[in-house]
Amino acid sequence: MDGPRARPTSIDDVLLQQRHLTHGGKRGGKAQRTAQGPAKKKGHGLTLIEIAEDKLTKVAAESWSDAARKKTPPPAFKPELVKSIYQEELGGKAKKSPPLRRVMLLEISQYLENYLWPNFEADSSDEHVISIMLMVNEKFRENIDPWLSFKSKETVFPDFFKRVLALLEAPESTLKMHEKTAYLLFTINIFQSLENEMVRGQALRLVSLPLWMALSSGRLQLELHAHPQLAKHWKSLQKKDQKQRPESRFIPAMLDQFLDVVQGAVKDPPSASAPEPMEVASEKVQVPAVLAPDQEDDTVYSEDGEEEEDESESDLEEDEAAEEGGGDAAGKPGAAAPEGQAGVSTWIKKKPQGSKAKQQGKRGRGGAKEHAPKPPPTEPWLDRASVLHCERSVELLIDLLSQLPTRRFVRTLVEDRAILIKCRLSRLYKFPGEGANLFRQLIDLFQFYMAFPIDDHTGEPQTDDDVASAHYEKVCQVQRLAFKHWPQLKELALSNCGSVEKRDVLKRHLAALTEDELRFLVTHQLRLVAEDDPWAQDKGFLTEVMLSTYERRRMQREVINEMPLYPTEGVLWDENQIPSANYTGESCLALPKLNLQFLTDHDYLLRNFNLFRLEATYEIREDIANVLGRVGAFWDDDDFVRFAGWARMSLPVGSCKITEVRKPSVDENKPAAVTADIVIDTTPARRDVRKPSVGENKPAAVTADIVIDTTPARRDVRGEWDELKQHDVLFLLTIRPPSAAEAAAMHSSGRKPGMCEQYGLVTVRGCEVIEMKDEGGRLINDFTGRVKREEWKPPTGCVRTLTVAMDTAQYQMDMNHMVKTKGEDVYGSFNLLMRRKPKENNFKAVLESIRDLMNEDVIIPPWLHDIFLGYGDPAAAQYTAMEKVWCTVDFKDIFLGAERSTKSFPYYDVQFTNKEAASKAGGISNLAHPIGSRSFPPTPSLAMTPSSLARRLPPKPDTLLRTVDFKDTFLDAKHLIKSFPHYDVQFTNKEAASKAGGISNLPPPYRITFPEEGPAPLPAASNAPPGAADASKAKPILKVESYTPPDPGPYPQNKPRQNTVRFTPVQVEAINSGVQPGLTMVVGPPGTGKTDTAVQIMNVLYHNCPGQRTLLITHSNQALNDLFQKILERDVPSRYLLRLGMGEQELDTEQDFSRVGRVNASLARRLELLSEVEKLSRQFGVSEDVAYTCETAAYFWLMHVMSRWEKFMIHVGKRKGEAAAVAELFPFKEFFADAPEQVFSGKTYEEDMERARGCFRHLKTIFQELEEIRPFELMKGQSDRINYLMTKQAKVVAMTCTHAALKRSEFVELAFKYDNLLMEEAAQILEIETFIPMLLVKKTRQEDGVSRLKRVCLIGDHHQLPPVVKNMAFQKYSHLDQSLFTRFIRLGTPYVELNAQGRARPSMAKLYNWRYRALGDLPNVNNAPAFALANPGFAHVYQFIDVPDYMGKGETEPTPYFYQNLGEAEYLVSVYCFMRLMGYPANKISVLTTYNGQKALLRDVTTVDKYQGQQNDIILLSLVRTRVVGHLRDVRRLVVAMSRSRYGLYIFGRQAIFAECYELQPTFKPTQLALVKGEAMGACQRKRIGGDGGPGGPRCSGASGCAAAAGATAAADTEEDRRGTAKGTATTADPEEDGRSTSKGTAIAVDAIADGRSTSKGAAIAADAAADVRSTAKGTATTADAEEVGRSFSTGTAIAAADAIADGRSTVKGAKAAADAEEDERSTNQGAVTSAHAAADRSRQVQKALQHTQMQTQQRTEGAPPKALH
Repeated sequence: MDGPRARPTSIDDVLLQQRHLTHGGKRGGKAQRTAQGPAKKKGHGLTLIEIAEDKLTKVAAESWSDAARKKTPPPAFKPELVKSIYQEELGGKAKKSPPLRRVMLLEISQYLENYLWPNFEADSSDEHVISIMLMVNEKFRENIDPWLSFKSKETVFPDFFKRVLALLEAPESTLKMHEKTAYLLFTINIFQSLENEMVRGQALRLVSLPLWMALSSGRLQLELHAHPQLAKHWKSLQKKDQKQRPESRFIPAMLDQFLDVVQGAVKDPPSASAPEPMEVASEKVQVPAVLAPDQEDDTVYSEDGEEEEDESESDLEEDEAAEEGGGDAAGKPGAAAPEGQAGVSTWIKKKPQGSKAKQQGKRGRGGAKEHAPKPPPTEPWLDRASVLHCERSVELLIDLLSQLPTRRFVRTLVEDRAILIKCRLSRLYKFPGEGANLFRQLIDLFQFYMAFPIDDHTGEPQTDDDVASAHYEKVCQVQRLAFKHWPQLKELALSNCGSVEKRDVLKRHLAALTEDELRFLVTHQLRLVAEDDPWAQDKGFLTEVMLSTYERRRMQREVINEMPLYPTEGVLWDENQIPSANYTGESCLALPKLNLQFLTDHDYLLRNFNLFRLEATYEIREDIANVLGRVGAFWDDDDFVRFAGWARMSLPVGSCKITEVRKPSVDENKPAAVTADIVIDTTPARRDVRKPSVGENKPAAVTADIVIDTTPARRDVRGEWDELKQHDVLFLLTIRPPSAAEAAAMHSSGRKPGMCEQYGLVTVRGCEVIEMKDEGGRLINDFTGRVKREEWKPPTGCVRTLTVAMDTAQYQMDMNHMVKTKGEDVYGSFNLLMRRKPKENNFKAVLESIRDLMNEDVIIPPWLHDIFLGYGDPAAAQYTAMEKVWCTVDFKDIFLGAERSTKSFPYYDVQFTNKEAASKAGGISNLAHPIGSRSFPPTPSLAMTPSSLARRLPPKPDTLLRTVDFKDTFLDAKHLIKSFPHYDVQFTNKEAASKAGGISNLPPPYRITFPEEGPAPLPAASNAPPGAADASKAKPILKVESYTPPDPGPYPQNKPRQNTVRFTPVQVEAINSGVQPGLTMVVGPPGTGKTDTAVQIMNVLYHNCPGQRTLLITHSNQALNDLFQKILERDVPSRYLLRLGMGEQELDTEQDFSRVGRVNASLARRLELLSEVEKLSRQFGVSEDVAYTCETAAYFWLMHVMSRWEKFMIHVGKRKGEAAAVAELFPFKEFFADAPEQVFSGKTYEEDMERARGCFRHLKTIFQELEEIRPFELMKGQSDRINYLMTKQAKVVAMTCTHAALKRSEFVELAFKYDNLLMEEAAQILEIETFIPMLLVKKTRQEDGVSRLKRVCLIGDHHQLPPVVKNMAFQKYSHLDQSLFTRFIRLGTPYVELNAQGRARPSMAKLYNWRYRALGDLPNVNNAPAFALANPGFAHVYQFIDVPDYMGKGETEPTPYFYQNLGEAEYLVSVYCFMRLMGYPANKISVLTTYNGQKALLRDVTTVDKYQGQQNDIILLSLVRTRVVGHLRDVRRLVVAMSRSRYGLYIFGRQAIFAECYELQPTFKPTQLALVKGEAMGACQRKRIGGDGGPGGPRCSGASGCAAAAGATAAADTEEDRRGTAKGTATTADPEEDGRSTSKGTAIAVDAIADGRSTSKGAAIAADAAADVRSTAKGTATTADAEEVGRSFSTGTAIAAADAIADGRSTVKGAKAAADAEEDERSTNQGAVTSAHAAADRSRQVQKALQHTQMQTQQRTEGAPPKALH
């Protein structure tokens, strides 16, 4: 499961009917609606009254609701009620699956957890069992963990599982087809839940060794002979008679059922007789081609051919399909019908024009469809119910084969029964058209996993050589057999393996055998098929078995390397691979799944490669659809395609020519490179193709120029095209729009055409920019160094020359297809060029990185490998589980003899291991050297050997740090003791403690030595909170040493920067775990200091392992900069820090931490240090030439500095104890004369000597830095210096996961190496983007393929939002949004969960701390004054504010999935302006919403998803939805929304929708906004009451209060102080997007006196338009007089009417106006309102504004604001 989700609690949530709209583009394409209102939906579902009166609602309330169960006595269980519900609501009596919304109603009512499971018994009815299965399936569909419901009676689960197995053995007539399909789906869900111990214990019995009871006798003998270790177990199984157990018959029965159904999936006409069995080479069945999805009528017939009424309502609106306001709502073409439409035979045929069904229309609410009588089909058609069952069956087989625990015995049985071959020979597989496309694609995926290169029993992956060797061994065996027994096959026996493995050759040889001979060969001699298999009577089947077994299969690596990386039109609109955004989860897809376990590294990479490619393809499809909807292609009079519209992301193409085709590399069958020239102009270009070379049949080179004319584009758009640079990806499109007659024909039958058909999209090809030139031929945006910086000039003209590289694999495929079909050259037909946003267009580089990894031997650290694939002990990679392995050291000739070696280790019991050699030598003392030694084991004994021991592998992963210097982690001794509550902390330096006045006064830093048995184990996910221990056991001893750090020098910059955070015990545990080798998992709930913990891990790790390099990875640039910024504030030298990626520019520091910046800083630092050397040389009277280079400075250090220091140490040692000796003899007094304080005090010898050592350390640091800078001095090229910096100098390298994936090839080429990986935001990063940073190193011979990675520290929170995946199918079906962090948690990997938050008020933290194990509060949130005071003006610190319909409307949809709520926007802006008038700073308030549509109504607003990881004092949250809960049902999104604020959270939403959402119930205090009069920011001393956010003062009511939400919006409307707000300057928005201009800034005061007007977006300003001469523009509800203002405005819409270009003024987006009503002079600066006025003045100002706006509101002529203010 991807994580638990909040229950959809509104019944209306499930009563949404399917959108019958074909949406295109980013928000709907052709079906985009205007801003006049939402798309009109058919039968908008039931009303709330009808929902309340629904019989299921009433039954639930009486029988199993929470209220009913609390009654005394509770309602008795009624088995007949379960049977009745199953028969009437769950499809028991129907021939098809139940309507999905009925199932959802039952699931929402807690039918499973409150009624079915608590009352299940071993003898319960079959209806009871199937009902449970259906409810479990529904929970899986909703991504809700179903197994939590079974915890109450976990001991009964085995009985339930037995009943499930018994259903399969029931007579055939008892289960209908839709019930069999539901049974299959339940089985799939079972095997997808193997992480659950309860489920795993039952499921794995189905796929264990007893399964081989169903093998044919010949195959069983072969398997037991090949695996002798299983023979003993097999004998014991035979004694137990496993055939009597249902577990051993389950999978065989499923396979038999599948084969029966697949044979009957294609139905013949009632009058036709069944066809003969199909031969391999038989002709295709003549059936009508399946039409496109929008041509399908899906007329339903019963088995006798009579038409039936289709009452299926299984297609629902999926609100979470468009979390960010986008998505394609097109239906799924050619796929099997969802379960709700399965159960009867369905014939897909073209709907006749003018049909009665079309004339009468679809049924309305509660009515039935009326169809004209249609004749029964006369040709074969597909039974949709059977097709869906077959698809689910193949999905189950794929799931079983793709996990090692289930694959081991299943694959042998599937191969023995030749399931794959039988599927490929079935009529369903050969059925023409799109109806069977999904089945065929699933079979291809099934075939891949059947032949996956892995040893099924050991789990060892097989290399290409292993696979080839096994294949040729099989070929040789059949050749030997043919040579010995079959004279007819003599030619086959004597042929070489390379020819025999070819399918055509082998088929020709087998043709020499008769059917009986072939059957004897296949079944008796080769034992490939059972002799009693009915299919063995078909010669075609037997031939196919031989061909499939002995033909050579292409290596998967070859297939991937030849796969195009750019999507084409065939993949872009393939709904089986890339479903539309409204995927409901009712049908399976031909996609891989990211499970908990993977077969091999290659399997892991391949699944991620395919899913990442398809996710990128989906995003590209949305961009293409957006462009197609804008450009308006049409045919002109000359039959040329022209474009009436325009899109900023595309330009027309005049011609496209291939300019060069290089020869392919050795062993490749595609070109090495293909270069194309694109002319984006109206002038035809000339094609120039060189003649092919001798012996080649393809051109040697094709040359041309690329010209782009950007003259028609606006200046800003032209600048965007000029920013194209090398490696940017572009797309070439061929558009041939349909004529008017063709367009009319598309819609004549009542269907909606697809995107390609509607706009005439023919071809899509991707390409990569090589270079771009201006009109003068100069390179633009060159980063290769060909253009020197001093020679750079701005580009001239508007004509640009582009050179692009095409995909070589795709080019070869296109050329082969063109030759084969004699078709058109697609590369000469392009007429549109499209670009994409750079941040969204990096998919190609990531795909190349994944493909490179698949072509390499992936080096995963051995200590992490098994856990990474999902096997073994989940805790094996933790440092507590590491073996105490100690290295072997060969001391060579250090010891002169055995006696000397013994004396060298006086504290060890030295034992020599080679006693025989000692006896021959006359004793141990006579053993000759060299002597090897095994280094310090846990016990004081030392094993010696007199020769070099064999080199041992390094410890896994590294030697444990028993003693750790925690530096500044602890603020004092008390802090240290409290941080280790389960240890007996003992300080070793007792003398220092007595001098300091006690142990508690010992100052930091501290060194801690852990016990020999190692630290206490980390808490597992299912264990008690961290730190729990057995009180009966004695506490282990923790030895602590307080030490005085050496004096770093006399200057302030020498002093190390100290930590000020008082870490909690759990944070200290996380820090210690992160410093130790192995895998560390840290779960950080909101506000618990994840970043501070990560910084301290980095700090302690640097000081304990200074020679190691660490890689810092985060998901976002902002998080990385926050982490990097805090590291800068710690004691890590800045010269060792490097920040890669574009986000470095956003660092809040004057230093440049980019690669070039660090090199320049090093060179500048070199000059500073050499000047210090020069200063020192003048003191010594040495020539200043010693400071010329770093090399001369090094000689100066050895010859002059070190020598003087050594002399000083000798002389001062002779006068030890004399206080004045140090100052008198110190040789560097003049150099340190500029120290801010006197260097030597002369008080004591020890004190002055320590200061002298500090001064020498300062000098040593200078020369050490010069030695580190010396390579930069020797290297003359900037690129060499940069490479050295990355590979050698930098100790801490920070980058985002995206940058690591994009630049992996560069890192590998540079031999980049690192020892530690620390990753923050790990739960927000895709699996593959987490995996790639672990593999930025290349396998080298020196390292023998062993990864040097010693530590992996993952920090994140799986209870917050997962990685962003836009396509819902990839989320729900393939689990692409599962992060590696979350997968490790699901596997049971131990982790440290931080347990104290310091962000929010304790009462507000209770809104989300229930999601965590033991989340408490830090002392500051209870003690700090800011947390104790109430929010000025508000009675509650958090509150849900009910917002009813505004102007008769709730949520609206100007475009599909673009949800807006004008009422909430008005209300929220009103509260915001009220807060600004109260004196709240603008930068302390954040406005969040859950949808992009609402974001468009407001200013300076972001979505909840984008705001993860950020925080602010006050959060105003708009939930938008008024019909259904929407995607806030996901608890993870809810946790993010609830945890962003520190002091105040105010949620605006519809109470009726969210009232039953138990996660939101704590916020339902009063649901009407409660205000407090007479308060102002900075002057409110009112204390908050209790912990529930209750009122702390009187509510605002009556005439002096707020009569309406909009009343809090207005500012004083006086002529003297008429102001709006505008931060920044007015920017002109793209008229293509919305035709309006906006301003960047916040809501403060805009001066409207000059132009007599101000505009606002989404405002509720109640200003007097007659006196104020102002109007509102976008989405407002004001009553300004348009005649007086002379401008127009729009009410209730999201379209702006403000024209900032015309009046030259900035417009305010979001109308956060906080006009100042006072007449005093003051200014507002960038969103801040000065709070310099007295509290009394502020209070009077607020009351005056509120009273004024109340009067204004009462005079409104239309609409009414929400009645929610008290």
